[in-house]
Amino acid sequence: MFNYEILYLIGFIVLALGVVVGVVLLMKKFNISPKQLTEGIDISKTISIIIKITAKELNFVNDESVDEIANIVIDSLDYIRTIANDATKEEKVQAGIQYVEELCLSFEIEMNEDRMFVATTLLQLGINLLETLEVK
Repeated sequence: MFNYEILYLIGFIVLALGVVVGVVLLMKKFNISPKQLTEGIDISKTISIIIKITAKELNFVNDESVDEIANIVIDSLDYIRTIANDATKEEKVQAGIQYVEELCLSFEIEMNEDRMFVATTLLQLGINLLETLEVK
């Protein structure tokens, strides 16, 4: 029997990126600045909620450590925000993945291949959202 969870995850990522691109295009068309769009919003809290909802909606709820992994991803996003702005996106992703692995080891969470895929995907989604929503 074929497991469709990965296809759902890929579909959600494509949908999320499509929404981000759509928002950027609408912002350009109607001349809306990122500051106007995110006024009054706590970006870190918003992204953390999106990450947790994404993990739960993709039926990773069976996994008892989804909340822990989501919190670790959120912590790594906060860590990535402290990295110098001149770092490339790939460098930020690699630093975030390394930080996720370190935190998982410190909390004694076993990171199998599936959990690492979920953590990496959520991390990349979070970085994309951060770069789009954060006012430079």
